[in-house]
Amino acid sequence: FADDAFVAMLSEQAMRGPTDLVIAGDFFEFWQVVAGLRRDGRLPARDASAADRHGGATEREAQTALAAIVAAHPDAVRALGRFVDRGDHRVIIVPGNHDAELGWPWVQRDLAAATGAAALDRLVFVDAAAAQIGPVWIEHGHQRDGANAFARGHAPFVARAEGCALEANWGDVFVDAFYSDVERTWPFIDNLIPESAGIAWAFAESPDRAHQAQAVVGFLRLLTQVQPGEFNWRTAMGALHLAYV
Repeated sequence: FADDAFVAMLSEQAMRGPTDLVIAGDFFEFWQVVAGLRRDGRLPARDASAADRHGGATEREAQTALAAIVAAHPDAVRALGRFVDRGDHRVIIVPGNHDAELGWPWVQRDLAAATGAAALDRLVFVDAAAAQIGPVWIEHGHQRDGANAFARGHAPFVARAEGCALEANWGDVFVDAFYSDVERTWPFIDNLIPESAGIAWAFAESPDRAHQAQAVVGFLRLLTQVQPGEFNWRTAMGALHLAYV
């Protein structure tokens, strides 16, 4: 909803002198876009039995998702290209947990092409969990969060029958299997902080207690499947409290 403001900010900043714009993760929402494309049949549905940290997107699936994102926000993406071409500026992209797909080489190529930038050397994709610019250390921070960290660090790629794919942490599977359904009914919950507030709202507004209980049981089962070695008891107890309330 903020494309116009983002474009205006870049245009203004481009006139202020050399600038490094560091995008510190989650600039692109691959998780929900991929889930939506799977629901619409534009991508193969994920096998429900694959909720074992191996259900992430392949490179080709990530390319399809990026194309959908660019089509929805063409002005914002093109603004990045104009920014790097208007002076001694750089755009430095640090992947987050929602856009780890930016680690794929062909996704990087597609995004660079979509920006229309001529000075492609100033469009920098960081192949690490953080970017260090002088004394400044910049990272998204998901690797410090047990709920959203990847076991394989900043390059969470795993082998699957259909080829190499992104590892899916339990946060990814949770969004795909639970949160996206709630957000379709109450779109604003994504803006509530903490995230548990959105879940609490969904439970409070739903008249179907049986459905709530089923959702909580499914959510707890999901946690045990996706993160058996590091079960998130705080999240589990929070879910049980919401069901009781």
